[in-house]
Amino acid sequence: MQRWFITALLQKDYYMEKVKEHLSKWSEQLLPWLLTHGLKIVLITVGAYIFYKVAQVFIEKGIRVAVVRSHFSSAAAEKKREDTLIRIFITTLRVVLIILVILMALQEIGVKIGPILAGAGIVGLAFGLVASTLSAM
Repeated sequence: MQRWFITALLQKDYYMEKVKEHLSKWSEQLLPWLLTHGLKIVLITVGAYIFYKVAQVFIEKGIRVAVVRSHFSSAAAEKKREDTLIRIFITTLRVVLIILVILMALQEIGVKIGPILAGAGIVGLAFGLVASTLSAM
């Protein structure tokens, strides 16, 4: 019984040393990566967020100026049309920015994004063909 306990304690110390060794190697590699690639990913994300907020203001003001008032519809109907257009443009901008940030982050991590873009192009082409076929019916 004592021999098993001593063996278990020795193995525990051995494995703890191995864990400490692996953590040390991992942290030596992780810190430089975080300071280069990790910082770039954070800057890309923050830059995209700032761009989104600024573009959101420009979109809203641009739509409010661009929509022409009509004497055939009420002010409430015009406001609803403006709000709908603003939501469409802002949602489109958000989706595009999210996709760009994800692709740029993947590229920083080391994933090749060329095949992803090619696949997205093929899928987009397929959806376009299906949509044109369905609208012709």
